[in-house]
Amino acid sequence: MAAINYERYLGHENDTSNAWSPALRADGNMAGDETCTVTFPNVGCLLGGPPGQGGEPGIVTGLTAHQLTFGVACQAPSEQTCVTGATEHSVWAAMYGARVTVTDPTPPTLSTPSGVLWEPGTHGGFHKGTEAVTTSAQDIGGGAQSITLSADGHPVATYSATCNFTFAQPCPLSTGLQTLTLATSNLTDGTHTLTLTATDAAGNQSTVATEQIAIDNTPPSPPTGLAASPTQTGSSTFTVTWTEPDGQVAPITEATYQVCPATGSGSCGPATPAPPGGPATVPVPGPGTWIFSVWLTNAAGNSNPANAAHATLVVPTPASQGSSGSSVGAGSGSESDRDGGPPSPEPTLHAAEALHGRQLAVRVTGPATGTVYISYTGRYRGKVIATAAKKVTLRNGQLRVTFNLSTRAAAYATIRVSVRLDHQATLISTLRRLSVRQRRPSITGGENRDHT
Repeated sequence: MAAINYERYLGHENDTSNAWSPALRADGNMAGDETCTVTFPNVGCLLGGPPGQGGEPGIVTGLTAHQLTFGVACQAPSEQTCVTGATEHSVWAAMYGARVTVTDPTPPTLSTPSGVLWEPGTHGGFHKGTEAVTTSAQDIGGGAQSITLSADGHPVATYSATCNFTFAQPCPLSTGLQTLTLATSNLTDGTHTLTLTATDAAGNQSTVATEQIAIDNTPPSPPTGLAASPTQTGSSTFTVTWTEPDGQVAPITEATYQVCPATGSGSCGPATPAPPGGPATVPVPGPGTWIFSVWLTNAAGNSNPANAAHATLVVPTPASQGSSGSSVGAGSGSESDRDGGPPSPEPTLHAAEALHGRQLAVRVTGPATGTVYISYTGRYRGKVIATAAKKVTLRNGQLRVTFNLSTRAAAYATIRVSVRLDHQATLISTLRRLSVRQRRPSITGGENRDHT
């Protein structure tokens, strides 16, 4: 404490033996230069005091004390001692008010910060989402009042201790461990400087703790320059290329693509990883129009299929292919077989398809297990009017898949079926109908088909 401003009253009951004076002690030692004494017949001495009754308050400066006390001191006449005892008249001192000035030149200290926010980014070196830091503040003077977390010089989180400024030590000497959080999404993606600062009751601030972090909360933009071309004429396998977009904070680490029917009906293929900058060799289920979509993932783990680039893949329908019950291999039923040339390798798959009303049934037999991709395309007057695809697992060497056709496709379309095993073997069969007059009754029952 550096100074005190106070108001007091000193009084006694007709004490003719002693003189009394105020006693202001700083850490036990007399302080100030009070000259007011109470000697008989005066029975009171006022300094400051209630409004309208006293004069100016007493002011004592230049103190360096931790404790102040106020009372009275006996001032005996020369060569005499103060008379004490139970028979003496009483004397008292009253303090009406005081304002103490406390000095605290020593700043607080911070413990070493810890927590995900104060460490290298756990998402590929980057920070994202809401993260936290833990620290404590200590002060040997008026106590630790607050801890503030700032980003680029702007406060983003503060812990405030419970303080009472009517006490000489208003705040606790230590805050204990406190956790402050930061929603990194409130900051732009990129590099930011974080600081932690402790403030004590006197307004002194600690040495700043600093950490630099890189933030990325945003999925990559769609790739650019998307282009696709078949690996050979009429092939159902495509080479697709693209370029990584500019302006990304975290580097691109992965691409993911998916192939879906252009009609929007039927099942999409699986989401398949690819090199971040391409290219990718992409097989499609068979003839028809397909939509290829590719999106990116960055080092921070951010990815969003909505940020995809798209390309249209078209596989033409062959003029004629196999027949119902044909097999897939290196050309089952090929020209070399019919001309007595070298025999084809052993077929991998066998498929048979049939139309029952509006239901197209495809039965496949082959190896004991494997993933089979089955699709169909219905064309009428040179246009595709129906298409769908399904991915199924071949178990115990056989499976059966059905597709529900529209009335128009069932009545008029030429149906071509494609069967693929694990993106390797391909079978394309053509299921042709009889004339329209002969076909239409088959919509409600029976089966009419002809293979050419």
